[in-house]
Parts: sequence; structure tokens; C-alpha cells
Amino acid sequence: TKDTVKREIQGGAFLDFASGTHTLANGFAVSGAGTAQVTSGTVTVGGTDIATFAQFAQSGGTLSGTGTLRATNLTWTGGQMVDAGRTEVPALGTLSLSGTTKQLNTSRILELGGTGTWTAGSIYSGGGASFSILSGASFAIQADVSFFYNLGGAIPILTNAGTLTRSTTTGTASIGVQVNNNGTLTVSTGTLTLSSNFTHADGALLQGSGIIDLTSATIIGGTLPGDIGPGASPGRLTITDNGP
Repeated sequence: TKDTVKREIQGGAFLDFASGTHTLANGFAVSGAGTAQVTSGTVTVGGTDIATFAQFAQSGGTLSGTGTLRATNLTWTGGQMVDAGRTEVPALGTLSLSGTTKQLNTSRILELGGTGTWTAGSIYSGGGASFSILSGASFAIQADVSFFYNLGGAIPILTNAGTLTRSTTTGTASIGVQVNNNGTLTVSTGTLTLSSNFTHADGALLQGSGIIDLTSATIIGGTLPGDIGPGASPGRLTITDNGP
């Protein structure tokens, strides 16, 4: 059966999806200052259904289905998000990536409309999954972490239409999926290594005093820092804008 019940969780309390399979449908909503969390087992939102949460955390288990899980404040420290559904953080919401390894796979869409930080734990990905930073949203990589393409299938895509920042630590953060920059990409500290294709759109901005290490880049237009190169051989830099 599908759960469509509305619940309120008080601050300090938890709704724990700890085992088994839980199928959520339209009308399922959790409000309040308490947290709904997936620690093991499976939470599924199927079809075109939407399940909403004020506070949602995943430290293990599986989030699956073709529907949408929408969380105002989402903390992801472990477990996997799979299937062709969506995990959404709306405008004014927060996304926190920390903890240990997390998996984004099989066409899953992670969409950020608010503010996000990544402070620990690598991401394993594959199967054509995607992470989208919407216009007006911001996401800060604040640790020497990696977004790997290592689960097979179509290469995932990270699309930035807002503000993507590499900051805080001075080592190397790496992204092994395709990156499409349509907004502002700032490397303030350390190195950001993009080991798959990087596309910089017309009107986009690349800036900062840190280092960006590119393997393959297509520059359609936009604003670039003073020095940019295609990385170690056989790197590739393609510029499609005719310039001024």
C-alpha cells in the first residue's frame, strides 16, 4: 500500500525509515522541526507522485522510484539515490553533503534551488544521473572531495546555472562527470580538477584565485580568468566564440 498520511515531527524527534520498503504517494507530507531519516531499507516515491518533507536526512539505504521527493532541508551522508525520479531542494532550502560515500545512479536527478555545501564524503555516480544547481541557487565545495563516474552507464552531468564555488581547503577537489557551466564558477582556494568534459556557456563566468585543472573544455563564450589551458596531454580546449 501507499502511504499518503501527513505527519508533524517535533524538534528533536525522528521518523526513522530503518528497514523494509516504504512507498510514499501524493499527499504524504512531514512538517515540523523534527527529522525524517533513511538509515537502511528503501523509500520509494513512484509514478508522478510527490512526497514533501521539512527536514529529511539519508545516511544509508535507498531512495528510489520515478516520483519526486522534495525536502526543504536535506542532509545526505550516505546511502544511494536511484531510478529516474527527482530529489529536490527548493528555493530557500538547504542541502548538506557530508559523512561517507554516497551514490547517485540510474537517471536520478538531484536538483538544488537553495543553498548547498559539500564538506565530506565522495559521490559515486553513473547511469546518466544528474545534479542541477538552478539559477539563483548556490553550492559550495568546502573539502578535498571527489565526484566519481564509476558506476557504469551513461556519464552523469553536473549543470550549474547558479553559483558553484570551490573554497575553504587548499588541496584538490575533483569532479569526474561532465560539467556544464551556465552560471558562475568560482575557484577561491586549492584546485578544482574537472576530469571529464567541461562546457562554459556564453554569458557564464569563471573566476577566482585558485586553480582549475581541465582535461577537456569547450568554451562557447562567457568570461574567463587571465590564464586557462587544456591540462596535460592529450587535453583539449575548444573555443567556439569568435570573440570581440
